Amino acid sequence: MKWINTQGYTLVKDEKKSTWFKAIYEFNLSKDWPLTLVADNGRQYTPDRHYFTDMGSIPRFLQFLVPKDRSLAFFTHDSSYEFGGLYINGIFCALTREQADDLLYQGMLCDPIPVARPIAWLVWSQVRLWGKGNFNKRTDVPPEPPTGLDRSGPMPTLRQA
Repeated sequence: MKWINTQGYTLVKDEKKSTWFKAIYEFNLSKDWPLTLVADNGRQYTPDRHYFTDMGSIPRFLQFLVPKDRSLAFFTHDSSYEFGGLYINGIFCALTREQADDLLYQGMLCDPIPVARPIAWLVWSQVRLWGKGNFNKRTDVPPEPPTGLDRSGPMPTLRQA
């Protein structure tokens, strides 16, 4: 797997939604060059265009162990948890919680930010343990897919949990 368009997003801290416990950011995906995780089989995993993220759900007092700004995989993971899926090759596809967590792990292993790689298992194990209540928080499907995606790849077929 590899990341492409690693600068294909903007983040703005939302002071109204942030708390002393964790900061909340408004995530906006680039329309022309969206942040995308590309699997070895050609599947392109892209987060929703716009949502709010806490970048890994890592409380401030634990960020010395797992810095929250240290992985692009947090963006695809938070989007998949928010909406219950991701855009795969430009088509919104539902994911299971296990699939979303596995993508988080794989995305961290190939993250261009080197500190993400050694903590991938630690982060993955904690979301498997504590993340259940946060999966698929919204029942509405994101309004439209990101643009600028290569749609020539195969249709996604995800393994069943």
